[in-house]
Amino acid sequence: MNTAMPDANTSTDDTLTAWAAALIDAGWARQSIEKPPAHLAGIRILTDPDGHVQALAEAHHTGDIVVELRSTALRDDNRLVWYVIAGWLDAPVVAAAARAAGDEATGQAAGDLLINGGWRLQRYEAFTTTFSEYQWASGDDACWAVFTTPDSDPDGEGGDGGWTLAHPRPDGNRQTITASARTPAALIAALALAG
Repeated sequence: MNTAMPDANTSTDDTLTAWAAALIDAGWARQSIEKPPAHLAGIRILTDPDGHVQALAEAHHTGDIVVELRSTALRDDNRLVWYVIAGWLDAPVVAAAARAAGDEATGQAAGDLLINGGWRLQRYEAFTTTFSEYQWASGDDACWAVFTTPDSDPDGEGGDGGWTLAHPRPDGNRQTITASARTPAALIAALALAG
């Protein structure tokens, strides 16, 4: 996975334009934006060829770019069916993740895909009968993925659960990716195994 930010000598707008152009070349459709919100230096929004996945690249004035992937479908409560929030993800990773989003399986099903990809279940902890956490790690322990189950705790304080993925970046820092519990298993595995 190319998680390193693009060359610092390239302007943020050039980076966003090149990212969008690569996705457009792969059949994605660009969504029009009148003007980026004041808190952003730039924004690009595209939809995959099947119309199921939207990708947003938001450039902040600090120079950081955040890429989000989200389902175009909504739940009954008008919330997104699933989402992923990451730092920089290059266009080929975004396209591969979107192709994987057609998977119907969610949750721990991604763990089976990770294990098939050479990862191992590193930790499992049950907090209650309905609330637990799983952690998988790559063979070299450089990358990991944590899944927290949604908690329908009867006292009303349950959480939505979700994913946290971590990959080392070439600059020595870690990239953290968060995703909803309903994010397709194959998409989670595609992001995790790309690291």
